[in-house]
Amino acid sequence: MKKGGVLIASLIFFVCLSVVPLFADANTVALESVVVESFDGDSSYEWITDGIKYASKKDYGLFPVYPQALHRTAADAEGKQAFGLNGQFQRRGHNWIDIYPVSKDNPEGGAVEIPLWGFVQYVDVWVWGSNLNYQLEVYLRDYQGMIHRLEMGSLNFLGWKNLQTAIPPNFPMSERTLPVRSNGSSSFVKFRLWTDPYERVNNFYLYLDHLKVLSDTFTTRFDGDDLADAEKAQELWAGVNQQ
Repeated sequence: MKKGGVLIASLIFFVCLSVVPLFADANTVALESVVVESFDGDSSYEWITDGIKYASKKDYGLFPVYPQALHRTAADAEGKQAFGLNGQFQRRGHNWIDIYPVSKDNPEGGAVEIPLWGFVQYVDVWVWGSNLNYQLEVYLRDYQGMIHRLEMGSLNFLGWKNLQTAIPPNFPMSERTLPVRSNGSSSFVKFRLWTDPYERVNNFYLYLDHLKVLSDTFTTRFDGDDLADAEKAQELWAGVNQQ
């Protein structure tokens, strides 16, 4: 290789080394599996149900049952519970029942939402099905306030099964400008159970356990990153004279 070619190759290599750190944050991830609700009764939420007017029964509670795939020994399963629903509708059709959280401190205050931390990639939950042709959906709210309906899957199976759904690319996860909220970029709203118009709707059972998300929790650090928090900004500017 001629001397000029060696010089050009060296310059290209140097430029590549210089550019890589500038874009490192865009490719950096810190994936974490975060349990949103264990249904063991130890969170700050209670779970209740509501449904279409044709729902003649939508009883619910926490029960000492669990998927063995999660807790393989009696010692591991001690104190573990799952959310249970015993439902019934007056007629066949597109019936639905919602399962959602309320504050344990104020259960009469209505539905609340559970913050989801980081850039959520997947949502999954363990479900006990009784081979009915029903569908389970999850509702999430993005940081802009829009609610997204995602399909968890069919309940046409026997026993416990882990259902998982990916967050679609059109789900906005963060704000481009500062400051941003620190209490999560999205939130869990509710589950919704749908019946098939041709499936039976009398006296069915459903159990839910171990709701969790897979999130990228990596945070870019920079000089003045403490000022990027929306709550911090409100605290700093509280009481300042407004012109």
